[in-house]
Amino acid sequence: GTTGKPKAVLVPHRGVVNLQVSLAKLFGLDKRRGDEALLSFSNYVFDHFVEQMTDALLNGQKLVVLDDTMRTDAERLYRYIDDEKVTYLSGTPSVLSLYDYSTTNSLTRIDAIGEDFTEPVFNKIRGMFQGTIINGYGPTEISITSHKRLYAPGERRATKSIGHPVANTACYVLNKSMQRVPVGGMGELYIGGVGVTRGYLNRDELTADRFLDNPFQTPQERAAGENARIYRTG
Repeated sequence: GTTGKPKAVLVPHRGVVNLQVSLAKLFGLDKRRGDEALLSFSNYVFDHFVEQMTDALLNGQKLVVLDDTMRTDAERLYRYIDDEKVTYLSGTPSVLSLYDYSTTNSLTRIDAIGEDFTEPVFNKIRGMFQGTIINGYGPTEISITSHKRLYAPGERRATKSIGHPVANTACYVLNKSMQRVPVGGMGELYIGGVGVTRGYLNRDELTADRFLDNPFQTPQERAAGENARIYRTG
C-alpha cells in the first residue's frame, strides 16, 4: 500500500528487520517473557499488517487476528480483547475512535497509524483510555514505519508531532533547492537510512523521481555503503 494510486514497492528484508529490532527496544518486547498480545485491526493486504505481524512473531509475542464480524459488534470485540489479554492495539485513527476502551482490562498501548491523527480524535481516545497512545508515521517506501511518537499514560497532546525516527533512520527537511531549512522552517521531508526501499516494481521513472542520491551522505557512510539514497515523501 502507498498513497495515491497503488504501486508495488520493493521492500527488502533488511528494512523490516531493522524496524522490528528498533520497535522491540522501544516497546520492551522480550522474547523470554512473551507477555504481549498484539491485536491487528489492519487487513492483511495493508502494509502495516507486516509491522504488526513481525512485531509479534519475531519478538516471541502473540499475534491476535481480528474476525471481520467483530468490527460491527463492539461488545464481542471487547470480550475478545479481554479473553485474549490483548495489550497492544493498532489501527487507523478513524477506526480506533469508534470503540470505547474504558471497559477493557488488559490493554496498555494503542498505536494510531495510516492516517492524520487529528487532535479531536486523539482527545476522544484519550478520554476513554489512559494508557500509552502512539502516533505512528511512515510511508511504505521507508519499510512501513519511520517515526513513532509515544504519549505516556494520561499524557495530553500539547503539540502535533510524528515523533522520533526509528533506529538507523536519517531525516532531512529541505527547501526546493535541496538545502536544509532552519528549525521551525517549512520544507519537505526526505528520509534516508536502512529503511529506504529499492523503489517501485517496473516503474523506473517514478523510482528515479522519488528516490534520490543523498547529498548529505557522510564520508563514513559512503565508505560503509550506507544512507546512499533518500526518499522524497511529497
